[in-house]
Amino acid sequence: MHEHQEKQQAEVDALIQRAWSIRNTDTRQALELSETAYRLSSELKYKKGLAHSLQLISKCHFWLSNYEVGLVKQQEAFRLFEDIDDIPNMARMLYEIGVAYGRLDDHSNALDCHFRSLNLFEQIDDLQGQAMALSGIGLVHENMGDYEKALGCFDATLGILKELDDQESLADALNNVGRILYEHLKNYKEALVYLFKSLEIYKAVTDKRGQAETLYLIGEEHRRLGEMDKAQTYLQQGLRFSQDVEEKYTEAKIRISLGRLYLVQHQKKEALQHLTEALNLAKHIKSKRLAFQTHKVLSEAYKELGQLDKALDHYEQFHTIKEAVFNEETNEKLRNLQVRHQIENAQKEAEIYRLKNVELAEALAHLERLNHEKSEILGIAAHDLKNPLSAIRGTVTFIRDSLNMLSSEEIFDLLSAVEKSANRMFALIKNLLDVNALESGEMKIKAELFDLRTAIRYTIKGYSRIAEAKQICFHEEYSVEKPTVYADFNATGQVLDNLISNALKYTPPGRNVFIRLWEKEESIILAIKDEGLGLTESDKEKLFGKFARLSAKPTGGEHSTGLGLSIVKKLIELMDGHVWAESPGKNQGSTFFIELPKHNPTGEFQ
Repeated sequence: MHEHQEKQQAEVDALIQRAWSIRNTDTRQALELSETAYRLSSELKYKKGLAHSLQLISKCHFWLSNYEVGLVKQQEAFRLFEDIDDIPNMARMLYEIGVAYGRLDDHSNALDCHFRSLNLFEQIDDLQGQAMALSGIGLVHENMGDYEKALGCFDATLGILKELDDQESLADALNNVGRILYEHLKNYKEALVYLFKSLEIYKAVTDKRGQAETLYLIGEEHRRLGEMDKAQTYLQQGLRFSQDVEEKYTEAKIRISLGRLYLVQHQKKEALQHLTEALNLAKHIKSKRLAFQTHKVLSEAYKELGQLDKALDHYEQFHTIKEAVFNEETNEKLRNLQVRHQIENAQKEAEIYRLKNVELAEALAHLERLNHEKSEILGIAAHDLKNPLSAIRGTVTFIRDSLNMLSSEEIFDLLSAVEKSANRMFALIKNLLDVNALESGEMKIKAELFDLRTAIRYTIKGYSRIAEAKQICFHEEYSVEKPTVYADFNATGQVLDNLISNALKYTPPGRNVFIRLWEKEESIILAIKDEGLGLTESDKEKLFGKFARLSAKPTGGEHSTGLGLSIVKKLIELMDGHVWAESPGKNQGSTFFIELPKHNPTGEFQ
């Protein structure tokens, strides 16, 4: 390497070092210096400089709340470190990518990145890195509501950092423990001890970003304790620091807290000003969690002002976004449950292989499967019952508190929403009971001869209002004069109900659903074709499995438990029939087929 090139590379390194030193006090200047270092590194083809400058660019974008831009840069930086086989920085980038995913409410990818980061740090015996990764895992558990696991991770982080005497990271860890104790475990006295220790360190290292977060937590605690003057002092100071470093996530949280504070003090104008700005910030950084929190407080504010239309609008948006967040989080929990099950299953298989008694091995596998399915049922039931119950409780509370201000029409609309939530709960419970009855052999099939068109038309009639609401047209084509089948009328109706409701659920508004019947020598075949989102190859593999979650999402915000098609398959097989599905691919629609016998084919099913 020429001496001139070495000098230029040293200049790049110095730029990166300068940018790093001012990252907490002047983030925009740090970003400019990092981008200059990146351009010089590109000209010099200096891979190490490219990787480190891009790493800092991604950090600056994250600190400026540009999470999606930051995430792209982080992933690019990770690939550069991978190219030069820099394992320590690969691990750090995985941690930072995990934090970005967390801010975007993608907890599954966040957890995956943090565990990969922890694995790399353990490989190189980097205790400081392990503490950082454990902290990231704790943050994901906190956001998913598992506070005991989160506290365990943060305590482990504290233990490592106290040994290493890393003051800046120690402040972050103290802040995390204080937040869990205060926000979720309600141990206010102990929480303040941790938070003030954290604040002291942040002040010593001139970290305005850390000070802003800690001042928010301290101010919020005083607000909840009714100490409004103290709360306002800490929150206003935290707001200034968050604005200084353009930390929009913390700024939004502080503004929500100030909005609540001013509401209590009957300063409605100031409250609405902070809450409106908080909502704008939440939308800008695409944080659903902050958005639904802000909508809830705005609903309370407008209700106090007597502006019930706006109160209802924000209340509905609060429930809609909150339910979407909980749905995503529960799906992630279920995916994590499946991963843990796969690991445990692999361990069980190794043990079962060593067992000489084949019957015992089969019994163990059966028990493992039942235990896993029980966990899935409990997980789905806990979530899918919790959301409609929460909506019912919230709506009823709103009606009770606002009864004198609501018109009859508004009350009717709200009660209709309650009815809708109750129907969702009923449908879930019915599906779970049906699965249990089918698997335990308690559901009895009673065969009879009937015209399949009767069952089809009865089902279509039941869904006519939903079809009209989505402007979906049914098209029926029957190429057999009398399509008589030998089956259970009620069970067939349940199958049709599932398939036709799915066709409506996954078909976009203004499209069509086609229903055809034709015959073979010994059977009648029914095809239900939609113009919906179609099936991927992965979807086809798990289509009729219990709790299957497919890539397609309902087009009108409808609900799905993942149980319907597994029930369809079991019912059809009990009636000596067959069910299958075909799809050209994604966004090309799907066709579901059922084949039922014209008469009793075996003499067993009756």
